[in-house]
Amino acid sequence: MLYLIEPEKLELMICSNRLMGLVKVEDLHSRRVTYNERGMMRQYQFTQQFEKSFSKLPADMAELFEKKLSIFLKDIFYPSFRTQKIEGFKNPPIWEASLTMSYRFTFEMDKEGKIIFRNIGTHAILERKKV
Repeated sequence: MLYLIEPEKLELMICSNRLMGLVKVEDLHSRRVTYNERGMMRQYQFTQQFEKSFSKLPADMAELFEKKLSIFLKDIFYPSFRTQKIEGFKNPPIWEASLTMSYRFTFEMDKEGKIIFRNIGTHAILERKKV
């Protein structure tokens, strides 16, 4: 299910979550859509893997992701994210972005431009499992 939220309310929700302490994964569910710089809707969702990894993040990293989420949704190529495609994934292409120098998150975009957050964690999330 997708929810529509005005940009001003999105900022207020993020601030109120910070004041209350840790951001819960359930709180993320209410913010699935925001606006990009052209006023167009930017939809996004979290995979179960992302939600599981997010719940295990240190509190400061979870808070940082919350803080940077609206910036990312406005401009996925904002320089501090160092966004790039992950080699070897073509259909669909998988992207990585930096939260800090040690923490990354991965995502993909569907044909309509919706961002699907796949995973979040240390650089180890980018390592492929050996079969």
